[in-house]
Amino acid sequence: MIMTLEGYDIIMYNIENNNLFETPYYVLDEHELQRNISDLKSALNNFWNNYIIGYSLKTNSLPWLVNYFRGNGFFAEVVS
Repeated sequence: MIMTLEGYDIIMYNIENNNLFETPYYVLDEHELQRNISDLKSALNNFWNNYIIGYSLKTNSLPWLVNYFRGNGFFAEVVS
């Protein structure tokens, strides 16, 4: 599968299985994600000096994403 993201062609290929990715799969733009996190923190800092950002693990529990959020000071939100 080939998709275009910000003018770049991206081939969805799984090296481990030597085949194209099957759905569902996620495409994450790390730079855009970091920009969004920075914008959120900046907005919160402008209005509140004491805040906690939580991320719902039920929403998407991809290990890389969870670790990325933890590295950016996010807390896990696990309410059922």
